[in-house]
Amino acid sequence: MSFFKVLEQELNLFFGKDQQDAICHFEGPALTLAIPGSGKTTLMLARAVYLAEHHGLDPRNLLNLTFSKAAASDMAERYAVRFRPHFRHQFEFSTIHSFAFKVLGQVWRERGIRPKTLLSHQRELLSAAAFQVMGTRLNDDQYETLSNQIGYSRNMMFASGKLASSGLDFPEIDRISDAYEALKAKQHVMDFDDLLLATLKLLQEDSAILNRLKRRYPFVQIDEAQDTSKVQHEILKRLVYPSNNLFIVADDDQAIYGFRGASPELLMSFESQFPGGKLYHLSKNYRSRQEIIDVCSGIICHNQTRYDKTLTTDRGKGGKVTLMEFETYSDRNKTILDQLKDHAASGQTTGILYRNHLSGLSLMDALLEAGIPFKIEAGRRTLSDHWLVRDMEAFLKLSSDPTDLDAYLRIVYKTELRINKEAVETIRLNHRGRDVFEVSLETIGRKGHSSDRIRRVQQTVRGLKRMRAADFLETIDGELGYSGYLEFAQNSLGQSADRIRSMWFSLIAVASRFARPESFFERLAALDQYRPSGDDALASLSTLHASKGREFDHVVLVDILKGIFPAKEEFRSDADRLLLEEERRLFYVGVSRARESVRIMHSRFGGGRHLRLSLFVTEIIDRLERLRPSAASSAAGVESPPPEIRGGAAHHLRFGPGEVLSQNGDAIDIQFKDKVRTLSLKLCLEKGFLTFQDTGSQ
Repeated sequence: MSFFKVLEQELNLFFGKDQQDAICHFEGPALTLAIPGSGKTTLMLARAVYLAEHHGLDPRNLLNLTFSKAAASDMAERYAVRFRPHFRHQFEFSTIHSFAFKVLGQVWRERGIRPKTLLSHQRELLSAAAFQVMGTRLNDDQYETLSNQIGYSRNMMFASGKLASSGLDFPEIDRISDAYEALKAKQHVMDFDDLLLATLKLLQEDSAILNRLKRRYPFVQIDEAQDTSKVQHEILKRLVYPSNNLFIVADDDQAIYGFRGASPELLMSFESQFPGGKLYHLSKNYRSRQEIIDVCSGIICHNQTRYDKTLTTDRGKGGKVTLMEFETYSDRNKTILDQLKDHAASGQTTGILYRNHLSGLSLMDALLEAGIPFKIEAGRRTLSDHWLVRDMEAFLKLSSDPTDLDAYLRIVYKTELRINKEAVETIRLNHRGRDVFEVSLETIGRKGHSSDRIRRVQQTVRGLKRMRAADFLETIDGELGYSGYLEFAQNSLGQSADRIRSMWFSLIAVASRFARPESFFERLAALDQYRPSGDDALASLSTLHASKGREFDHVVLVDILKGIFPAKEEFRSDADRLLLEEERRLFYVGVSRARESVRIMHSRFGGGRHLRLSLFVTEIIDRLERLRPSAASSAAGVESPPPEIRGGAAHHLRFGPGEVLSQNGDAIDIQFKDKVRTLSLKLCLEKGFLTFQDTGSQ
């Protein structure tokens, strides 16, 4: 009986012709390009068994590698459940990092070298290095940017002292990197990037160790190879040379970890690096309906750096890919809750995916309020510790207690106070438990424009604690000038202005339900503490990155917005193009998680501003079913339309004077001094943000 007949009859596993060809590959290099849902992990397991059964390979001589610890555990579990009951072979599955640690550990023992400990507190150590150099504490987003750039530099093997000149733009990154290395050396620890660099150095310098590994592992196969970095690639090349018995399974269209140094360009050069290597294509998706596959093809065809593929499915038609447009986050969330209940009633799974962590905030709030259990996938952050939230808490503390110096020092440069550093230092020294605004007036003087500004801020801050939660946030954003700080400081925060605004809109969406700011902050704390009970979650909330490798019956995508995803749509260099293409691949990954349906949920307004659809959505707009559910009617009947504005001068509380350019329903375009802004006319009028000299309203 043939190998594949055994798999069919005993394991109920059926492989198509393309899959069988890849499984039967024996010697020499091979690249198997596998589209989402094509069964690539099962294929790798079957090939491992085939090598042992058909070619007599000792399982100990096959090195099975994958990208993440979770993926390695998944492979081991799948093998134990599906294959081990029928075959005697026992294989090991590991990440390249755990393989490197194993190699180094053996060498250290043989040479009597004191082993280094794997770093368990990287954030603490890297933050300490940054503080040594910069003298300031990093917020969450600054740390993430720095950590990514340090990791990228190591995986790309940039020379010490050459990080900034290699294009990395975090302030003082070379000095911080050197300080981080010194701290690790002092504590005798190493991080995951050190594992790879140390292993590569060992293989470069010690031919005896390298040859021993080649004899131990004459065959190597690696899953998720699109996620390998330059240093990982160099390790693999040395391990397999000259036999090059390297079997690679990858999808260049799912390469989404460029910020870590992973790159599809390594796959694109496969044929030049391994002349005569075999190329296999797994083009059939066993997960998604035809409509979803068609949209996936429409997304990824806009990328240039990729292998051309034809995506097919054997599941046929019957799926839906829909763009649903709402006026507000609240309208969107209500529809999502209704759909979750319908899906749960029929035992179907739902994944709610987004680009940035805080995009899930208003949904989490709505789910918790409705009593619908949910779970949050890897990548969750503590909301109360986010720098935006901590800034808002400082404003509230100062409103309740004007003697709170710490709160004042946190927000003084983020408001309209415009007090220089020397004056702030004088205020700090002369504070002595008094009202910080009165001390500010003593320091600056009680007459003139500066003192008038301080009194206005003092009066506004004093009233914050009595406002509704949403008004509290909007007053800080507008009247106190916090939005100006966000736009000015976006580079130092490591965020684009649009991404920061999306975080702000999420906070306002939650705050809109609460009468007082304290209740809003209590809600954020409750969301931090939420944990689902057992397996009763009706939905999984996840960033797009964390969703990789998952699948759901239904996928809901939120905040797929212009200026946020991608952060920049135009490209002026090849580097810009590659960054845009990676973001498009991330969108492709999100859509391809779905079996039955994809719904792109778009809120047209957030925080009083018009939110535009992402380039990625407009590229496939003709392939989508478009729905615009009507907003709930008020008890008095259908909501009246906004007034019609026929041009003329306008004045915004925050943005100053402007000229009305056009109006489309509730969306009004106004040319302000800095740029054209699209605002919600209804909300701006309700809040008193906008006035018109000549509205021409009817």
